[in-house]
Amino acid sequence: MTGLTRLEILRRARGWTQTDVSRMIGVSGGLISHIERRVRSSYPKLRRALSELYGVPEESLFDDLGMARLIDAEALRRLAG
Repeated sequence: MTGLTRLEILRRARGWTQTDVSRMIGVSGGLISHIERRVRSSYPKLRRALSELYGVPEESLFDDLGMARLIDAEALRRLAG
């Protein structure tokens, strides 16, 4: 794993599993895993679906290449306390 992504943080904060998310948006759990772990980039329809599901702008979740954005160290410290 290359670090925590914003997608993973948002999912965990809601108490959802990758399977939960996959069912909500109609894709495989494996795809959600790969996107969260930055194994592969996401496609536009998936980016829109995840953005809508979490209620945040796409650009806060994904970079210009469709890769999930990592949470920065400062933001992680703020979350931790």
